[in-house]
Amino acid sequence: MMIDMKELLKTVLRFAIWAMLFIVTMFAGMIVLSIIHPSVWQGSEQAATEYFKDSVISGWINLAATLLFIILFLVLRWASLSKGILERSFMWKLVGLLLVLTVADICFEVSLIDLPTYHNLFPETWAEMEADNSPDSGGITKYLYACLLIPIFEEIGFRGVLLGGLLRAKWHHWLAIPFSAIAFAAFHLMPITFIGLTLGGLIYGWLFWRTKSLIPSTICHIANNTIALCTGPVMMYITGSRETDTTPTTDVIVIVIAIALMLSALILINRMVPKR
Repeated sequence: MMIDMKELLKTVLRFAIWAMLFIVTMFAGMIVLSIIHPSVWQGSEQAATEYFKDSVISGWINLAATLLFIILFLVLRWASLSKGILERSFMWKLVGLLLVLTVADICFEVSLIDLPTYHNLFPETWAEMEADNSPDSGGITKYLYACLLIPIFEEIGFRGVLLGGLLRAKWHHWLAIPFSAIAFAAFHLMPITFIGLTLGGLIYGWLFWRTKSLIPSTICHIANNTIALCTGPVMMYITGSRETDTTPTTDVIVIVIAIALMLSALILINRMVPKR
């Protein structure tokens, strides 16, 4: 099947616009406050960065910018939050399977990066992670931004705009899904989580292709970010530390179980959703 070059160029342009706007949303608060209070930069760069990080105003500006661009992409119909071929009769069962899939994916990624091999590959990153035992700051805006709006915005970009565009451009789905998954992982600029993010991208991409809807992948993405962000503070509150004592053997066992759970959940979802 011939690739539709016009649709492909349209997809590249739309994704480039999405990437630019995504970066704008991340730094919207910093940009606005820098214009209002330029004196912030007269001190050290680290002090200025901490100021923006802890600023409530900056957090709300980031939230507003992200929400604005989500609405923009939906209004322009570059992405859609329609239910696709999903049916109401099995939605609650589907949500349960998506949560199982998400927890298994998180367990896989956490156990994978906990292996000694990763300690040797990314020693500086591990030192920073072990030193970061302080409670998270940022308040409610941080959780709304990272747990709700960013997952929606990323699903619109990587699945709705990029993957959807590649499929419309006549790319085979087994080429389009891995491509969008690798782009998803690379965009985060975190080598230590590249494998886990790629796996997550493959799952989200398959869910989007199979159901013709952003809803399942968005549910998984929101659950993933919420669990990942809240686990640290909860552990810190209960045990006084974010670290868990595990052995390489335990990690390997968790990885095997997680893979089995993910495959089982995907098979059940595939059987549940009507044929395309």
